[in-house]
Order: sequence, then C-alpha cells, then structure tokens
Amino acid sequence: MKKRILAAALLLCLCPRAFADMDVITESVYDVIEEKLKGDIGNLTDPEYLKKLVTAVADGTSDQMVQEIVDNYDPASVASEAGMKLLEKLVPAAAGPIELILMASDIAHKGTRNWLDWAKANRVAEFNSEVIEKGGETVTGLDAAWNNFTADFIYTGLSDTGVLYAERPDLLREMKTAYAMRRKELLLAEQKKNAVRARIEAKQRAYKYLRWLKADARIKAEGVVSMLKATGQQPTRDSVRKALKDPKFYNELVAKWRTEVDKAADAKGAVPPPATGDPELDKAAAIVVASKRDVPENTLPDYGPVLQEYTLNADRLLAGNITPSEYHSVQSALYTSARNMLDAGLKPTYKYSRDPEIIAQAKKQIEQQQAAFEKARAGIEAVDASLTKRAQDLKKELEALTMGGPGGGYYGAKQNKPLTELAEKYGGELASSEPGKKLEKAEGIIYDLGNSNCHEAHSRWTGTDWAGKTAPTLEQMRRFRDTFADGAAALEQLRPMAAERAALFAGKLLDFEKEYNASSGKYSELLQGNSALAEYAAIKPYDFSRQRAELTYARGLAAAEKSFASQAWLNSLQQSALQLRREQKAWDEELKANDAYLAEFKTSPDKAAALIKGGGAGPADLTADTLNKYYAEELSELVGLIDRSALLLDEKTRAGDASQVLYLDGESLRASELSASLSLKTLKNHADRAGELKKMIETLKAADIEGRAAKVAALAAAMGQAAGKIAVMSLEAGETRQAFEAARSRLAEGLITCRTASKNTACLSPAALEEKLKVYQARIAWAEGQEKKCAAACARAASDLAYDSRPDCSLIRDKWEMSLAAGTACAAESKAKWASAQKEFAKYNPFKEVTVSGRQLDWDEIKLARADLKGGKAVISGSLNSDAPAYPQIYVSLNGDYKSREPAQTVPVTGGRFEFSFAPVPGETYYVGVQGINGPGGMDSMPRPARGYVKVTLAAEDRTAEAQAFYEKFRAAYEGRNAAQVMALISPDWGAGGDDTTLEDLEENLRTNFRLYDEIRFSFSGLRVTQQGAALQACYDTVITSRIFKRNLKHEEKAAVCDELKEEGGKLRITRTLSGRYWYVK
Repeated sequence: MKKRILAAALLLCLCPRAFADMDVITESVYDVIEEKLKGDIGNLTDPEYLKKLVTAVADGTSDQMVQEIVDNYDPASVASEAGMKLLEKLVPAAAGPIELILMASDIAHKGTRNWLDWAKANRVAEFNSEVIEKGGETVTGLDAAWNNFTADFIYTGLSDTGVLYAERPDLLREMKTAYAMRRKELLLAEQKKNAVRARIEAKQRAYKYLRWLKADARIKAEGVVSMLKATGQQPTRDSVRKALKDPKFYNELVAKWRTEVDKAADAKGAVPPPATGDPELDKAAAIVVASKRDVPENTLPDYGPVLQEYTLNADRLLAGNITPSEYHSVQSALYTSARNMLDAGLKPTYKYSRDPEIIAQAKKQIEQQQAAFEKARAGIEAVDASLTKRAQDLKKELEALTMGGPGGGYYGAKQNKPLTELAEKYGGELASSEPGKKLEKAEGIIYDLGNSNCHEAHSRWTGTDWAGKTAPTLEQMRRFRDTFADGAAALEQLRPMAAERAALFAGKLLDFEKEYNASSGKYSELLQGNSALAEYAAIKPYDFSRQRAELTYARGLAAAEKSFASQAWLNSLQQSALQLRREQKAWDEELKANDAYLAEFKTSPDKAAALIKGGGAGPADLTADTLNKYYAEELSELVGLIDRSALLLDEKTRAGDASQVLYLDGESLRASELSASLSLKTLKNHADRAGELKKMIETLKAADIEGRAAKVAALAAAMGQAAGKIAVMSLEAGETRQAFEAARSRLAEGLITCRTASKNTACLSPAALEEKLKVYQARIAWAEGQEKKCAAACARAASDLAYDSRPDCSLIRDKWEMSLAAGTACAAESKAKWASAQKEFAKYNPFKEVTVSGRQLDWDEIKLARADLKGGKAVISGSLNSDAPAYPQIYVSLNGDYKSREPAQTVPVTGGRFEFSFAPVPGETYYVGVQGINGPGGMDSMPRPARGYVKVTLAAEDRTAEAQAFYEKFRAAYEGRNAAQVMALISPDWGAGGDDTTLEDLEENLRTNFRLYDEIRFSFSGLRVTQQGAALQACYDTVITSRIFKRNLKHEEKAAVCDELKEEGGKLRITRTLSGRYWYVK
C-alpha cells in the first residue's frame, strides 16, 4: 500500500501538468454529461439522484446503476419510481419496456384485501368464496366466476342474506368495485410475466446509450481543452464549461485558435505552431503553416494532403470521433490552407512586364494554378456533398423510424393518432348501430335499477309505496316487460359487436406496441451511431412521446370502466343484459299469473252473488238484513226460551233460591225468578219446544246455508291462494277481486259460521243450533230421570213416614210441574205426613182464621180499595182454634219482621178473638202477618201465613171528582158570602204555608170582605189533584171579582192556590193552604 502511494506521489511530481490536464478533461466530461442529461430529461424533483447518475456515467459505472434501477424497482418507493421515470425520459429506446414495467404494479391487491375485510365484517362471505376463490389466478376464470355470481346470487339470493332492500345498491357497488380491483390485480400479474423480458431489453438499451454518452462527452471536452491550450489560455473547469455552454465564447475561442494558426504560418516555419494536444488539430495546423510558404515559380501546389485530410476529417465526423464544432474548425482550417496554397502558387506570377510572351506565360501559369485549385475545391465540395447526402439519408432513415412522427412527419399539421382514430371509429360504429342507439336508455334503466329508482322495475311495484300509486293495467305491465326485453336485446346484440371490435383493437394495439418497441430501439441505435452527423445536420432527436401517449391511451381503454375495448365493460353488458332479462322474466311471470287469475276467476263475482241469493226453504238470501230478520221472526224467541229453559233445568240451578244469581246472554237474573218467567211448566212442554228447534234446524239444513257460505269461502280461499302467487296485481285482476269482495261482503258469514246463538245474538249455523239442542235435550233427559227418582222416593216415604224424600226431590222444586204419576205419588206422601204432622202443627199454628178487611190472610197478595176500609183504616181480625194453646197476645207485623216488635202492634186475645186496625197509605206495600206470643212457657207460634207475610197494598184512586165537588161547595159558600159555611170546609187545625195567618185571622178577613162588597164572584180552574199518603194535594188557579155597586167599584184579584185536603169525620176539609191566598182582596 505504501509503495502505491509513493509511486503515485512520484508520478504527480514528475508529470504535474499532464495530471492537471487530465483532471480538467475529467471534470469537463462530467459537465458535458450533466448538461446533456438535463437537456434530455428536464427538471428532476431529486437533484441528488441526477448527481448520482452523472457521476456513474462519467466514471463508467452506469451499467451497475441501470441494473440497480431496473432490477430493484419497487412501486412503493418514491426514489425507485424516480429512477425509472428518469430512464424512461433519458433513453427513448427503453421507454416502451420501462412503461410496461411501471404498469406491472398497482395497489389493486391491497384494495381487494381491504374490501374483503369489509365484506367479512358485513357477513358477505359469498363474494369471497364464489368470486375471489373460484375465480382462481386468471382473468378469464375471474370473469366467469363473476358472471355466475351475478346470475345466481346477487339478483336471486340476496334476500336470503338478511340484507335490506334499501342497502342492496350500495352493496352491489362495493362488490363490483372489488371485482374490478381483483381483475386488474390479475391482469397486472400477467403483465408482470412480460415485464421480465422488458427489464432485460430496457437494461441493454440503457447500457448502450449511457456508454455512448460518456464517449461523446470526452471528445467534446478534449477538443475544447486543445483549443484553449492552442490560444495560450489555461484550461480550467470553468473555462471549459463556459466554452461548452456559451456559443459566443466558443466562437471567439475558435477565432483565436485560427489566428494562432495563421501566426504560425506567417512565421514561415521559423516558429513551430502551438501544440493543441489534439493530433488531428495539430496536423491541420501544420498543413496551414506549410500552405503559406513560398513555392518555386512554375510549380503547382500539392493539394493532395489537404484533400486527403479534408476527407479524413469528414470520415472522423461520420465515425463520431469528433464533434461538429471540431469538424468545422478543421474544415475551415483546411479550406484556408487550400486558399493559401493557391495564393502561394500565384505569387510568382505577380510581376510587371509588357512582354507578351511573359504575359502569356504568366497567364498560363495562373490558369494552371486556378485549374489545380478548382480541382482541389471540387474534391472538397464532393466530400461536402457526400457528407450532406449522408446527413439527408440519416434524417430520412430516422424519420422512417418515428412511426409517422408527432403529426405525419416532423412538420406535419395532422396529428398521427392511429389508435385514437381507430378507437373513435369503432366507438362511432357502435354508437351509430341500432343496438348502440338504445345503449343510453338501457344504461339509464340499469342505473335506476341500481339506485332502486326504476319506475318499470318489478321490485319497485312489489316493494315500494308512493303517493298516487295505482295498480298497473295489463297493457302497462306488457310495456314494462317490453322495456326490459328491448334493453336486454340491445345489449345482447351490442356485446358481440363490441367484442369483435375489441379483439381487432387489441390486435392493432399489439402490432403498434411491437412496431413501437422495434422502431424506438432502431432509432436509438441509429441516432447513437451517428450522433455527430445528427448534430452536424441539426437533426432534432425524436422522443416518441406521441406513440407513448397512444399506447397509454389504448391501454387505458382496455382498463376503462366504459370502453368497447374493456373486458370489464363487455362483462357489464352481459351482466346488465342478464339483469334486464330477469326483470323481463319477472314481468312475464307476473303477466302469466294475472292472465291465469282472470281466466279462472273472471266469473267469481257472479258465482258468489248466485250462492248468496239462494232460494227455496229458509231465508230468502244470505245477507245480514235477511238473516237477522229471519232469526228475529223464526228463532229469536224460541232460542231465548230454550236458553232459559236449559238454564232452569241445569242441576246447579236452585229455582227457589232468591240469593242465587244466574247469568244468561250478558244479563243477570235471580234463580227464584227464572221459573216464574217461563211458560213451560212440565217436561213435556220442554220436549215440545226442543222439537220445534229441531224442525228449524232441519229447515236451515235444507236451505244449505252453511254449504253455500262454505262454497263462497272456498272460492275466496282459491282466489286468495292464486292472488298470493301474484306479486303485482293488474288493474283488471284487482277489479275482479274487488267485485268478488263486494259480492262476498253481502254474505253475512258471521251469522252462518258462528258457534253461539241466543235471543239477542243471531246465529243460523245448524251446527251451533244442534249443539244447543243437544244440551237442552240432555237436560230434559236428566230432569226426567230426576222426576222418576223423586216419584220412587215419594212412594217409599208414603209408607215409611221416617223416610225423607226431600234429597231426591229437592232439585225438582220450583223447576217444573211433575207429571201425574209423580205428582200422585208425592201427594200420597204429603197426605200421610200431613195427618201425622197435623197434631204437632197445631201447637205452633193456633190460628183458625185471619182476615184483612174481610180478605183471608193467605198465600196470595191482597189489594185493598178505599171502599174496603173502615173509617179509612184496614182492619186485621181473626180467631184461634179452640184446642190451641193459650196465647194471651197477638203481634201484628206490617213489615214481615217478628224480631223487632212494635208495642203498638201487639193486641190482646179476648174470647179467642183479636182485632187490629191501621190507616194504609195508598201506593205503599205492607208485609202483613200475625204471630201468637207469650204462650205457655213463653212459646211463640208460627207466623200466619207460614211464609211470614202477605203483601197488602191500598190502591191509589183518582179523587179529582171528589175534590171538584168539594171546591164547588167552597165556591157556592164564598159567592154566598156565608163565612160560617166557608169555615165549615176548613179544618180547625188549618194553617197557611209560609205565612203567620191564623184560623181566626182568616175568619175575620172573610167576614170583613163579605160585608164590604155587594157581590163576590169566585171562580177556579185547572184543578190538579195528587195523592200524598192519606192526604190530597189540590192546586188550581182562582179569580176573585168583588163589586160595590153604589160606588161603581170593581176589584179583581188572581191567584194560584195549592191546598192540602184530608178527611175529618168522613168529610174532606182544607187542613193547610200551601201557597196562594183566597181570603184577602187588596
């Protein structure tokens, strides 16, 4: 290591200038490369990356950097992306492969994974299993799986996933997005396979270009350094950079360099020309110096070296060994040398002479010099023409590789867009075709379907209600069906047309891409191999941006969502057509179901009406009014009677129990009142009523009302079942159903299919009535059995007084009258037991006879009239049996109570008789009974009657006539001005209501008035009499007119008077004046 350092130091010491020049050239090469790269690729966002690339090219390590950029490309890295973009701009020949590499990466896989995470969270596992998994790793397999999934699941199976109808459009969009991402992912995977070849091709083209770039930069740098040295300037990096970047400075440098060459020539070789370090320039300079030397007279210059060097200079340009600027420098110098040589050859001829021979000789020499020069110049021009033609050929060759250039050539006006024009042509053909004209409408329908907003959609008519929605007619439904059928047909016709053009377009794209790759590669090689000549001819490099744009556009069409070249769009056409066909099918099935419904049930309203109308026995028809009327006239009373009878015959009913409350048809009644309310007394009567109900049932069966109602119900059920198969009922089918329902509504089905009938609840169901009849007949049978048991018990008790028949007869009591046989048996028992109990009974029943105002105090109710009263009182009197125990007193009860005795109602027994009187109040009820009390040992007898009382009432009488007669007497006494007669009609206990007037005040007033007036007229009208207990209340209107004749005075007074009247001594008297006055005249 130390030896290497010492050797390097020694070399630097020995050759400092050589190393300095080498450093300047190396640095200048770096600058040339940097300027070239900046010019080719424009501004970079990463200057450091450019610096790294320039260094690599200058150092000769560009191959490693290219390999690093291409092989380690990562789309997720910004730096890696920048490297690929740099190569794409820098090396046009590698742009095609690089673009393929860039395309072979995307975030589609990530997008698919994200969607699958969402789908998993939302329980949409079907998409993953049916599309992603079954689709496999090929685009073709994925497309097939997606088509099957849309046909078998999305449009037919979503309802089973629990996804709400309103959420389905969003879900479908998510699924379509995931499908598109996965498809792009697979497509890019296939492209990545092609990217392997593209990587190799891109690297090879980049290697070649960057190597050439370095060589070209070194030639330019060395040329500038040599001219700087020739002109005596110190070559520095700044001066070299300035010469390379500043055209003005460069031209000045060339001019100075020529001046130095001329100086060297003028020195006639005394001073050697300054060395430039460039062998070619030094050689050209030496020729220029030599060309200025004098030549012997009559000697032609040798233009051969100049012409040879001129040709070599052109060859060096064609070989790319010199730059155009260097070429022009040498070219100018060589041409100048030729001119100098001509001048040197003509110089001996420049002398004065009049000798014609000398003049002719000089002229000949001049012509010879001129001819030699012209010959050399022709050679130079031939070299120039050859070079120019080669440049023109190069330009034509390059132009031929530009695929028409950016617009039909470098300067063409029309843009060269073959793929764009082809796409527009195919798109126009599809759009102008008959199916294409219907595409927009079909897409609009699909869009509306996806947003649940399609008016013609079958689902809208089955799952949505909106204002004004009415049932569609069959014609409307056919139009809906035809809308989807037309759209589906258009899409089905359009798809193969689009697929055919897509295939043609894909072929054109492939051909274009192949041509692009081949042309751009050849162009780059040709341009690089002739870079100096291209620069000499000012041929501007072509970057193939138009072709890349065409490729990008065409590839974009293949991946676009809506493009004839896109497989996704072709799939969407197929899916949309399937969706429209499903809608069409739904309407076809709907129309079929509606037509079948109408065919089967068109006459159903008439059938229902005929069944309801009926005829023959029983009700005239089955309407509610008719059936209710029929029930009311024929069955209501009978059913009510049977219900009450069946309740009476229920073994739980205690007919004589006033405390037992029974319930029937929503009403409550006491058991004790039930038998009294029935007209049926014997079991035979009950059996006859049961027979009547049986006949009514047979009549109803003959009328077949249940069968007719069942047929209407069966027809309704059949229509309902058929309607259940119809999701959208047409207007015609709906009208048929409405007509049937209108006819059916007249059927009082509830009155026929009912299960309960009562007096107030109509029910004509034979089954319900038969059930009621069975219950009634069962209870009649039970009652007959009970009667037989009772008769047997009575027969036994008649012979065995100790036997008690009551347990066997208690259920019969008060329920019905026993038959003759049973009654005779029980009467015999009663007679035997009566005789036995008579003796015992006499102890507790001492009464021989008891009457109320002459009426026997017995089991019946006693109603008294006023004529039955004695002095306004009812008299209760009676006698005791001679053999009865000695009862000293009798208690008379007026309220049926014997425990709380009123002392005033206890009367003595005298001579075996007793008597009690009381003044009954009309309208009131008295519960009258008698009981012997305080007998031997404090014994009390049983009440008479046995049940404790008899109801006694005094009937209220209309006593208006009696009151009218009374007031007629009052009027006569008043008009007779007889105070004594008037006072005789007024009770001594009289009083005035609401007044302190006394009886004396009244009498004095009457007498005073009677004396004062000559005449008094007393009239009354509107007499109203009401009974108020023992009193009467009489109200009337009175007018009292009084006159004094001498004074011709008349006074009249009106009053409304109410009096209380009572009988006193058998005569009515006014006991109280309740309101009004008749004793004082103002």
